[in-house]
Amino acid sequence: MDRLRAKCFLGLFGVLLAACGGEERDNFLEPAATYESAAVCRDVADESAAGAREFQVYPWLDSIGPSGNALAVSETAVWIVESGSNTVRRFDKATGQSQAQFIDVGNERNPYGIFVDEASAEVLITNFAANTLSVVSAETGEVLEEIADASLKNPSGVVATKDFIYVTNVHYLGTAQGYGPGSVTILDRKTREVLGNVPTAHKNPQYITLLDTVDGARIVISNGGAVRLGSGGVVAESDGSLELWEEGEDPLQPAVEVYSIEQLVEESVGVPGRAEITSDGRSIYVMSGIAPGLLKLDLVEKRWVYGAERPLRLYEAEGDTTHSIAMGADDLLYITSFNQDALYVLDTSCDEILIGPVDLGTTGNMLEGPQSIALDFRSEAQGDFTDVYFLMSISNVLGKVAVSAKQ
Repeated sequence: MDRLRAKCFLGLFGVLLAACGGEERDNFLEPAATYESAAVCRDVADESAAGAREFQVYPWLDSIGPSGNALAVSETAVWIVESGSNTVRRFDKATGQSQAQFIDVGNERNPYGIFVDEASAEVLITNFAANTLSVVSAETGEVLEEIADASLKNPSGVVATKDFIYVTNVHYLGTAQGYGPGSVTILDRKTREVLGNVPTAHKNPQYITLLDTVDGARIVISNGGAVRLGSGGVVAESDGSLELWEEGEDPLQPAVEVYSIEQLVEESVGVPGRAEITSDGRSIYVMSGIAPGLLKLDLVEKRWVYGAERPLRLYEAEGDTTHSIAMGADDLLYITSFNQDALYVLDTSCDEILIGPVDLGTTGNMLEGPQSIALDFRSEAQGDFTDVYFLMSISNVLGKVAVSAKQ
């Protein structure tokens, strides 16, 4: 199976893959490799520019279940969605011990997205194949309720605000029919009643995030558009967009801004992934799910700085793809390269690569496919640290890159 084909199958269809065995953690205490970077932004007047950093790679913290799909980091734990076994693993950050199958959502569910709210001790999990949403106790792992509704059609992303739950529906009909209309199902947070369904501007709303923009808190939906796997790789078949929603008194009538990507101009570049934002709330970055590049939206000027016709390239390659991004508190953007089994870091103060590729592989040149990353920020007496947790979805491994400022 080639790298691009593997990425497409994992992202769209949830192929079930065998898990690696063993519970040893030889690489938990000692890094397998250390990388160093110098500052890349030359404007010394820009205090937001990152300085030198050290990157310590721990490629194997834990073996995980098959088809690890999504990560979430809470105060004490890393939560790992294992789509192939219909479970969620809880990894204790302090001890390095994990609770396998801490959550079991039930057979033939294909859990896909996760939202962890420690304040309410709840975990929300979308079940792509079963068309349901599971509400789970974060303390015991017990499934408190599984919500089924006709509006839930291959639910993918999920977030919750104080009052409401938002679930994006990919609505994938199959290889022959392609994608149906995308939508967002909205539920009352307290009663868990389904309030209704709002259509999205474009198809395939795979990702949803909560971001603090220059205009306040926004719900951001990434509409990937329809895609297909052809002889030359994955290409876009319809336009995509970012939607910014402002929650109002009536959750079914949010204020919506739509920023179309017009990815059919260059059909092998678009398909936006998860959105991340800079600390000033001005710039949103999204990965291209089918190319080694990034898209950037300026929220003040209301325009694409880097669009599908002119993406911000990480490196030059045909058919390669990024897969996941996460923004650090220091405005460093962490990007996984699925085909290279590697990590890149972008300093968003000047949009220059700080470092990359950082090798994340655990089994030589084997395709392992970093599928998802999530960040944990912590501050200690000797300085600030960022832990970058990542999933290898084919070798079934949880790893970490510890990032610190060089003194």
